[in-house]
Amino acid sequence: DTNFHLLNPDMYSVTLDPLETIDGEMTFTPTQVAAYDFVLPLTINQLNSRPGSTPCSSSSCRKSSKPGSVSSTVHIIHPKPVQPCVDIPCRHVIATALRQPLKLSATWVEFLLPLNFLAMPNTLSAETTKTLVITNKGHEKMTWGLDLSQPNKHLDNGTFKFLHERGIPFITQGETRGIEGQIGPGQSKIILINFSPDSPGRYEVKIPVVINSNWAKPFQFLELFGQLESPKVWFNLPRIELIPVPLSTETYMDFLVCGNNYRKKNSLTVTCPEIPWDDNITISPLTVTFPQGSEIKPCDGSKPEGEPWEMPCRVTFISSKPVSFCQSIVFFDQEGQ
Repeated sequence: DTNFHLLNPDMYSVTLDPLETIDGEMTFTPTQVAAYDFVLPLTINQLNSRPGSTPCSSSSCRKSSKPGSVSSTVHIIHPKPVQPCVDIPCRHVIATALRQPLKLSATWVEFLLPLNFLAMPNTLSAETTKTLVITNKGHEKMTWGLDLSQPNKHLDNGTFKFLHERGIPFITQGETRGIEGQIGPGQSKIILINFSPDSPGRYEVKIPVVINSNWAKPFQFLELFGQLESPKVWFNLPRIELIPVPLSTETYMDFLVCGNNYRKKNSLTVTCPEIPWDDNITISPLTVTFPQGSEIKPCDGSKPEGEPWEMPCRVTFISSKPVSFCQSIVFFDQEGQ
């Protein structure tokens, strides 16, 4: 139950229908080397589980004098309300956190490149190359591996590449499922990760990390994220609502078109919607104009002078026919974006 969890962040609740069965999962994410042994407390309909408790009991007693006596006194003890006892299941949890045999300096590697990256020479730099350090924390020699066997276009086309410390790419041959290497106790291995996209966009890859060639059971995962900025346009108003007007009466509203990450001059064009009317007739009651022109000035967001540009725009509505609609106006630049 979402509301219950928001009010009680350390507790979890679920509502079940009669005879309904659901699967549950407990995740163990330790932050230190330690052992844990506890009973998971459960509550069913506000009744708590009590491991080892015995069923509740109640009794009433009645005392009287011997039969036939002249005077007799009767003592009656009214039973107090007793909370019903329900057999609530308990779960005994035992967990142990051991020291990681293999440690990665990072499991999330992020690249953020400016738009002018495509005009830069293809060289290794701090922006395009990150360092990953693999350390053997155990007491025995082990084999580490990165599983690259799953099809992934960002790895196949070289958007993400793994390099030796000197910048030489790793080469996989034959039936090798990825990159492997051996490392002794207490030793470290440096791997370079290069991000070289050929077009603006967002790129993500999740790579299994294995120990001693156990490819079926990854030890953990290495996640790569890269983004190359692309030209973008937005508006200072999320939507426009024009007031109702009489037929053939004009109304309009002004707003701003904003943009960034354009390395060269460009321009905007607009497509206004056609509104269906009676007898398969369509009308175009909207027009869009740019009082100061529709030219986009260069504005590279990676430079201090590359501030976002603002372009005044006006949308006008006039119709000789009664009509009401909610449609989108589409803006394009010269590249069709």
